[in-house]
Amino acid sequence: PIASDAVIIVDNGSSYIKVGVSGEEMPRFVVPAVVGQSDERERRGLGPLFGHDALRYEGGERLKLHRPLDPSKEIDWPRLAALWDHIFEELLGVLPEEHHVLMTELPDMSAQSTRRLYELMFEYFEVQSLYVGNQGEMALSAEGIETGVVIDWGNRLQVVPVIEGVRQPHAAMHLRIGAGNLNEFLARLITEHGNYFDPLVHVEELDAIKAGLCQVAMDPHAAGERSELEQERKLTLPSGKVVTVGSESWRCPEGLFNPPAMGLDIPGIHQNLYNVVQKCPIDARNELFSHVVLCGGSTLFPNFPERLYKEVRMLMNVASQRHLHVHATKRRKYAAWLGASVFGSMDVFPSVTAFQEDYWDGNLDKHLAEQGNVL
Repeated sequence: PIASDAVIIVDNGSSYIKVGVSGEEMPRFVVPAVVGQSDERERRGLGPLFGHDALRYEGGERLKLHRPLDPSKEIDWPRLAALWDHIFEELLGVLPEEHHVLMTELPDMSAQSTRRLYELMFEYFEVQSLYVGNQGEMALSAEGIETGVVIDWGNRLQVVPVIEGVRQPHAAMHLRIGAGNLNEFLARLITEHGNYFDPLVHVEELDAIKAGLCQVAMDPHAAGERSELEQERKLTLPSGKVVTVGSESWRCPEGLFNPPAMGLDIPGIHQNLYNVVQKCPIDARNELFSHVVLCGGSTLFPNFPERLYKEVRMLMNVASQRHLHVHATKRRKYAAWLGASVFGSMDVFPSVTAFQEDYWDGNLDKHLAEQGNVL
């Protein structure tokens, strides 16, 4: 049971939504951000399936899968509302109108999307109050750091510098590249070994392959010199299917440092990080480099922190290199959720969240402007 005064924490990832209660150390549920429906189910008067139920559906007809937070598309608000409804009432077993809610930002936080989010939460779900936090700031909060730069990389990438607790939006970088791109790249690569996976349907299988077999190469040139046979490894998936991969195990995450290999014309993560810090005041740069905090599932590959350190260090001047430190905690996959959980349980939280009366009295714009979020 969840106490009536508990703050509900919702970390809105493009691939997974992590939900739970403030003050707890881990989310209670990690839900694939997927809604599935078929013509046959509709004819039978059956509603959509959500999350794992949609991905693992074994009915006679094939479900059409929808990803309401797909960063390459506009937000699918009706299906997102249905997914949140499922999370609140079916998974958490709560009535949203009885709780305060802390959400992390959606992939698209334009002024229009921000207003739509508040409208949905206050008018449809009727939550008592709502605070929308940036994933990067929440991840820093989890580490107790006031000045640092967060690499938040799930199904999208954001590199967010924060100085003395204040986000630096002019220097932050946001790219729609992440787990989805890696899944597409991996699916393409492993056809070399006769494996076929649809990156839109076989999300859990591709995630299992990344988690079980993939690692970042410290020296990609040397890795490329090894024979395929020497690099072959096998993994048995939960379905019982056995997959074999070779050089794909390091070529997939190499896309993080060399995006053109995935067909993306952007710099690698090391260059992006360096560029973001260089846009910040010169007297804060060393401290920013000393607190590089990793967050999100796409940073979990073995050797990712070490390779990032190596590549960024080569971009820095000799005098600054000693300041570089990459924070890579074991719980970084849930760092944004954990930071939100901590923040939602702090005494200051009621003074910064927007309440129902703020919304209905027309004071929401003023409230958000005080947070630096002008609609």
